[in-house]
Amino acid sequence: MLEMYRLPPRPDLGHDFRLFESHAQARMEMTTD
Repeated sequence: MLEMYRLPPRPDLGHDFRLFESHAQARMEMTTD
């Protein structure tokens, strides 16, 4: 499941992808029971 969030940075997405990746990681940490 985590592999989905560990994709290499794409030049076409650039900064937005980094924000999405950090946001996804934060959500994963918040939702760990």
